[in-house]
Amino acid sequence: MKVFIADGSHLGLSRLLALLNGIKQFTLVGYSADAVSTVVSIRTTKPDVVILDLDIHGGGIQVIKTIKQEFPAIILIILTNASGEQYRNRCKELGAEFFLDKSSEFQKIPQIIAQLDEYLSAPKKLTPQKLSTNT
Repeated sequence: MKVFIADGSHLGLSRLLALLNGIKQFTLVGYSADAVSTVVSIRTTKPDVVILDLDIHGGGIQVIKTIKQEFPAIILIILTNASGEQYRNRCKELGAEFFLDKSSEFQKIPQIIAQLDEYLSAPKKLTPQKLSTNT
């Protein structure tokens, strides 16, 4: 599974890479700190999964809109400190499959990656409803 990370915080990116280090189910195909570079890189790398912080420079919401318009099959994991209900609802409306609060749900990422690996390997056996861990 190819994963792209979009996070404007160097510390956030470092923590995420440390958490994902050693997980065999994924290959990091790139990362970016701003919306424009994220969209350009996604067009080039065509990842299966994007982990996106809404607070990236240029606007995470616009990135979601663009990704879901151009690549609706890409699975979006929103991992952000902007975790208010209005953001959660907006991301779901735009098609994000997962929405996690960085401060309280960060550790769920490896479990989600494992679920997604299983789903992408055998999509006929799992349904999106079984994937959802949105809270």
